[in-house]
Amino acid sequence: MLRSVASYLSLFAKDEQEKNKAESIIRTMRFVDRKYFIRDERDAYYDSAQPIGAGQTISQPSTVARMLFLAGLNKKSRVLEAGSGSGWNACLASALANKGKVLSIDRIQELVRQAEENAQRFISTLGKDEKRFFKIPDFRAINLFELSGSEQARKQAGRQATKSSKGFDSIIITAGIRPEQETLIEQAAQNLLSEKGILVCPYTSGPLMLIEKTKQGLKKKYTREHYLFVPLLDMDYNPAEN
Repeated sequence: MLRSVASYLSLFAKDEQEKNKAESIIRTMRFVDRKYFIRDERDAYYDSAQPIGAGQTISQPSTVARMLFLAGLNKKSRVLEAGSGSGWNACLASALANKGKVLSIDRIQELVRQAEENAQRFISTLGKDEKRFFKIPDFRAINLFELSGSEQARKQAGRQATKSSKGFDSIIITAGIRPEQETLIEQAAQNLLSEKGILVCPYTSGPLMLIEKTKQGLKKKYTREHYLFVPLLDMDYNPAEN
């Protein structure tokens, strides 16, 4: 799996700095073992998406790595993940931003619990020194659109998500949007990103969208490569109907 991910990232790492960033992601994937976040450990080391329940999946490792690469995480990054899923991506982000903070949100309470349990299961395998290095992400049951649109929801989700905070340096959305949701994603970027912060968001089928927040406004661009993602749940989602 790691060889496959390394080969894929090498397509995008064009200079020494980007090569170092890619190598850091590979080392982190080796450290945060995927087997603790997947239903059947026998499937953990395939470079493929796997079901995790509630109609959701744990994404293909090479896709996860590409999104982390684009998100530009550093050791002090404040990171928001929308779509906790298995918890693997949030834990990878937490290891990369080990002096920062990671908030991972999901609309589905079952997945929030699963992500927390998986993260605890992983950290239980670590030694004392490794536990000092790794911080479990803050998992919350809340919808991205509520978080970005409501002052009350921002306060409930944690101090770092309020208007008085510096905002997030990176936002990673792990489910695909429909074209009509793009305006809501722009709203989230405007309200929640720090200056020079980057939001990475896929479509259900299509490229990854990158939004950077600058003094002049939001700058948007798209990757050349395309992906497939399960859909991002909006505020009308009712788990009782699924």
